[in-house]
Amino acid sequence: MFDFRERLQGRLQPDDIHEMTAYVQTPANDKKKEQLFAFIFDADKRVSDNAAWTLTFFSVADNEWLKVKHDEIVDEAMRTTSETKRRNLLTLLLRQPFTPANLRTDFLNFCMEGIPNTRIPVAIRAQLIRLAYAQCCVYPELFDELKLVLSMLEGFNLQPSIKTALHNVLKAIDRKPKK
Repeated sequence: MFDFRERLQGRLQPDDIHEMTAYVQTPANDKKKEQLFAFIFDADKRVSDNAAWTLTFFSVADNEWLKVKHDEIVDEAMRTTSETKRRNLLTLLLRQPFTPANLRTDFLNFCMEGIPNTRIPVAIRAQLIRLAYAQCCVYPELFDELKLVLSMLEGFNLQPSIKTALHNVLKAIDRKPKK
């Protein structure tokens, strides 16, 4: 029997993560995926951070499995106080499509409010820029609001990851056909 908790409590190495993901990555192992996923809600910070990190190593097929967990991932990303777990959960969300069915105003607002917030780690702010863009693609009329938020970053000495995300998103918005 594979003991996820025992593995997730310690310091993980890439080999540990690959072993755990290989163990759960078959369609017949949805129960095992479910067990691993449940650990992102664990009260032990290391366990929940490590579980979220492990999920970022899922294959493309298993990322499909995570689509049904979209709302749970969004809720936990907005609720957690662990920046490590938040960054990993946002990584999972960047791999999922946003559709009218799963677009949530509270999450879009969370992303928009986080973009200019200098108290938020740089990597997370860069992810929030890309996630806000992905959500605005569902309703292109929201691009003007996103551009307004992004304009708040002008004139600041931005870190390379934020500069890159900002540049790429503005370029992508400009390429979108105008309605």
